[in-house]
Amino acid sequence: MKVNLKHILPLLMLVLPCHASTQDDSLSRIDRLEQRVASVMSKAGIHFGGRFKSHFLLSRIDSASPGVAHDLKRDESVEYTSVDFDIQARPNDAITGRLIFRMHQDWRNFFSDISNPVFSRWISIDGLVADMFGYNVGDFRERYSPLTLWSPDIEVPYEPEIFARLRRDAMTEEFLGENNRVLQGLNFNFDAEIAPIFRELHFNLLGSRLRTAETSIQNGSAVAAMIETAPMDRYLVGTNLDIMVLPGIAVGGSFLDVFDSKPTFDGSNITRDTLARQTAIVAGRGGMGTALFLDPDRMNFKVNIELAQSMDDTSWYALDSADTDTDGVYDSLVSRDLQSDNITGTAVSVDLAGQVALGSVADLDFGVGFLRNADDFRNQMAQSPSFLGQRIMNIENDAGRDEALYSTFDAMYRHVFKFTPSEQFVSRVDLDTLDWFKAPYRKISYTNAILPREEVLAAGIFDPALQLVMPFGPATPNRAGMRGSLGVSLFEKGIRATASGMSVEEITGMTVFAGRIQADTLAMDTVAQIMPKTSFLELGAGLSVDLAAFIRPLQGPLRLSGGYTHAAADNAGLEGYPLSPYAVTSGFLNAGLYWNFWKRASALLGYQRIETDSDTYLTSATITTVQNHWAVGLEYKVTEGGVVTGSFGKVDVDFADDDASTTGDADPSSSNFDQWQTELFLTVEF
Repeated sequence: MKVNLKHILPLLMLVLPCHASTQDDSLSRIDRLEQRVASVMSKAGIHFGGRFKSHFLLSRIDSASPGVAHDLKRDESVEYTSVDFDIQARPNDAITGRLIFRMHQDWRNFFSDISNPVFSRWISIDGLVADMFGYNVGDFRERYSPLTLWSPDIEVPYEPEIFARLRRDAMTEEFLGENNRVLQGLNFNFDAEIAPIFRELHFNLLGSRLRTAETSIQNGSAVAAMIETAPMDRYLVGTNLDIMVLPGIAVGGSFLDVFDSKPTFDGSNITRDTLARQTAIVAGRGGMGTALFLDPDRMNFKVNIELAQSMDDTSWYALDSADTDTDGVYDSLVSRDLQSDNITGTAVSVDLAGQVALGSVADLDFGVGFLRNADDFRNQMAQSPSFLGQRIMNIENDAGRDEALYSTFDAMYRHVFKFTPSEQFVSRVDLDTLDWFKAPYRKISYTNAILPREEVLAAGIFDPALQLVMPFGPATPNRAGMRGSLGVSLFEKGIRATASGMSVEEITGMTVFAGRIQADTLAMDTVAQIMPKTSFLELGAGLSVDLAAFIRPLQGPLRLSGGYTHAAADNAGLEGYPLSPYAVTSGFLNAGLYWNFWKRASALLGYQRIETDSDTYLTSATITTVQNHWAVGLEYKVTEGGVVTGSFGKVDVDFADDDASTTGDADPSSSNFDQWQTELFLTVEF
């Protein structure tokens, strides 16, 4: 609403003091009134939103694992109240300032930490000019396509709602979702219809800092992870153009440049020049559908093709006789012959998708696709995972280092904004290096950090239950094969059934250095060998039924859902070498119930089971890991935006070695453990 100050000031003058003696006094008061009115009108666009959250979680672990010191704490709790304020100041559409900050109070130590009770989560200046030009300065979210700018978020088909709400809450901590990358910098968008040439045109230009060389921030001073720092600053510059020529016909292209800033490196020039990286990604795509001559609401088919190429530079100092010292040893500080080359890799994606609507009776959708991503295709903006599984609850017994106590469910559904271990833990562990545990720090498996592939592989923290086939998402390198999906909805989506599958294989076998004993001399020779190509398979199916669509007395939804996903990796191994054939299989079962049985009250029930068989050359037998997870809960919506949820459940993990009794291996069942968890959650959105 626009207000003319000329219409307001005469009314304001009526309330001016009658003893204003001079014209100058009146004019000065008018100026002050104008400033006050302008200030009031500018605040008319201020919007306050956010969410209050109180959370209590008690988790008790029981295990006979050798890595667990049972004289320490078995119980670990999460107890806090926090509020996220979302403040948006918008004098007009052309400019909006947004700030999201958190005030966090831990019930056990009053504040999250005394030096920093307020934490800024999001700061940006956004705007939209003439409904065409949009911009973001500060924090923003963006995505292009699965091979260019994309966040490979994990997916759990038919996930029970009692667990899905926990995963949504954990991902929200990092502003993850809808495969958007969370970036910080400058973002510009232009969206328009240029008739009669184009139906739609979308142009984007962005710049962002991905990592920083800053290392002076001590643990506890900020909620930050070590993976957010690097030897030097890393930046991204990108642009994207998508054009819809006609309904159903579109073309587009993207360019990304990820590079390190050498001036931010504080080491020697030799190390700087060889460590600094620059990766450029160029992509083009096109799509054609039937929307031009068929009613897309009834029947629609389309083909999408995308081709991407990466160019990653590599640098080294050439070895020359002049670069050796008197002993003939190569001296890297002498050489100045810096050479470089580009490692190129391509990725291709072809997809055919279709939807057919049969009125209110049924809907059918299907998809089939082909992918081929070279081993040298490098694009951390699409390959950096957003989930890096790690232990969250009950880490005080072993400082979080016992991998046998890892659970997929704990990593996927739990997070702690700021965790302060007990004094009992620090005093009983006779390691000075663990004193840093006293400082509040963060525990979460989700991240919006951008990590190169080699760093992720070096960490070795992929979860086979979630990331066995395509650990880096759709742009996973060294994969080629087919994928497909089929879905059917009946009776206005009262029944929904789906099936999906993917069969891919490595393009290039992994090069390893393997040793073999010669039969004639009994000597060991170690040579470079190329492993056979590993094949991967993923199959899934599920069913969801809302009984309220068929039983009239039911007031609210009564949804039953169940799904199963099978994933496998298989390699034939090297004959004659210790690298024997290996196979990893994992099955993920989900079953859930959500019943809104009375007005604002709902019952929740969920069960999950993951069974993983691992037979690798690192073990002499097949290790079977079975993870069970169940929970029951009650949800009550106090008011619009206010929800209270209570639940009780258990995580149970069992290990078994099929041949432990005959091979003499240690019985892995000694590491079996379970976690009993009681939880109360209150959220109020405003």
